[in-house]
Amino acid sequence: MNIFIADRNQLFRESLKILFENEGFASVSTHRNNIEDLVPEIEKNLPDIILTEYIDNTKSAAALKNITLNFPSIKFLVIGFSFSEKEYHHLIQLGVKGCILKESDLPELKNALQEVVSGKVFFPGDILQKVMIKHSKIITGKNSNNLTEREMEIIYLLCDGFSNEEISEKLHLSYDTIKWHRGNIFLKSGCKNILSLYKYAIQNKFIT
Repeated sequence: MNIFIADRNQLFRESLKILFENEGFASVSTHRNNIEDLVPEIEKNLPDIILTEYIDNTKSAAALKNITLNFPSIKFLVIGFSFSEKEYHHLIQLGVKGCILKESDLPELKNALQEVVSGKVFFPGDILQKVMIKHSKIITGKNSNNLTEREMEIIYLLCDGFSNEEISEKLHLSYDTIKWHRGNIFLKSGCKNILSLYKYAIQNKFIT
């Protein structure tokens, strides 16, 4: 895994580089103070993922959006001390697939990087649920077929490619509980498999 890091704290950047490379987890080929400074480096050495500090300003947002549009293969994991619901919405709109708090430990950070690089999403469960439920209600004006908030959360994760086992681990629920919720989802939606559920979610604008 080839990682670029953008963070104002030089010690933080250099520490991650040493830790990742000494463990053979990833190579950190470039690290800079901010995401704008990474842009000239990308064409020379295309990274798999960019770990970037969240800075809420127009210049950083423009740089991030520019990279996601011109280099769609590059994934983003945004790191910060805290995130508001509004900030999560903004990052999702920019194409970010994951966020993590700086208070997280190294194993969690490594797991987040691996999840996002593999094409999955990584958001703290409580925030993800609030954001996605609110987003779906804004679009549809109602919660279709009396789906619960938990069922809506599981629909989103199923459509994003997570298995029952992965959802169980991510939401800290038992495997049997996820199976029970999944059965209710199929019953309420009238879907028979994941493909039809995916179509159902698109038709109801739960996902785009």
